Amino acid sequence: NQWYQRRVGITAGRATFYNNYTREQTTTGDNNASIVSSLLQMSPLLLLILMSVLNSIFTEDPAWSYHRNGQYKVERSTSWNSIRYYVKGEFTEKYTSQKILHLEFEIERDYKQDLQIKCINNQRRKEQLMYQYRVTGNTRYRDYASEMDLASCKDYNDFKLPQYINSRP
Repeated sequence: NQWYQRRVGITAGRATFYNNYTREQTTTGDNNASIVSSLLQMSPLLLLILMSVLNSIFTEDPAWSYHRNGQYKVERSTSWNSIRYYVKGEFTEKYTSQKILHLEFEIERDYKQDLQIKCINNQRRKEQLMYQYRVTGNTRYRDYASEMDLASCKDYNDFKLPQYINSRP
């Protein structure tokens, strides 16, 4: 038993010495390989950063906004439903009348989608309140649900999109 403990201790000591020796010997030779290995391991992250930078360089700002802000100062409205939107100062130089018509159609379509989302959210909220009333019996939920304004649903149903312009800009 004592022989086994000594043998293991000596073997462990040699193994440790051998491992330390080979580590020191190969550290200088593998320095370049470890840098390359590190770069390869970081390459997905570097690729994501590069793609993000390139995307921000080559992506243009939207042509319009529903809200006036630093870039979008010139107020306009669509030809069909008079939806107010804002553009940059050089808008009329960059866009032909045909492109403006296509852009206005997109603005009207986006506006109708926004109305639809508001309507759906209001309807869900009303259904949730009615469910809470049925579960708890608290009449405040029912009263609040019955008083909810669903004007966005009426606006959505009343809103008519123009016929799509078939010719391309």
